[in-house]
Amino acid sequence: TAVVLKGTREKVSTGSYIWPCTGEITSDFGYRTVSIGSSNHKGIDIADSYGTSINASDGGIVVKAEDYYGYGNLVIIQHDNDDLTYYAHLKSMGVEVGDIVKQGDIVGSMGCTGTASGTHLHFEYRPGGGEPVDPMTILP
Repeated sequence: TAVVLKGTREKVSTGSYIWPCTGEITSDFGYRTVSIGSSNHKGIDIADSYGTSINASDGGIVVKAEDYYGYGNLVIIQHDNDDLTYYAHLKSMGVEVGDIVKQGDIVGSMGCTGTASGTHLHFEYRPGGGEPVDPMTILP
C-alpha cells in the first residue's frame, strides 16, 4: 500500500552554509516593531541593490518556487539533512521545483515582492524542516 523508492542520489549538500548574497542586515530574527510584515520575524533581511544575485546557501533540491503569500516570490531548498532554507521577496526565480542546486548556484535575484517595504532578501533557516531558527547560528 506504499511506494518505496530505493536508489542512490549523490549528496549535494556540503553540511555547511554560506551567505546567500551580499548586503547589509536590515532586520534581525525574532521580535521586532514594524508597520508592515510580521512582528515575529522568522528570518533575517539582507538589503542590497535590486537584482542582486541570490545564491543557494548550501546544495539541495528545490521544493518550492512560486509566489507565496507575504513571502512574494519564494524559493525553498531542502538539504540532504532535511534542513530547509527560504529565499523570499525575489524579483525573479532562476530555479523550478525539482531542480538540484549546488552551494553557490544562483536561485534568483533580489527584489521587493510580497509584503516588503524595500528591496531585500528574507533568508530563513528551518533545521530538519521544523520551526525557524536564527540563520545567524549557521552563517560564517
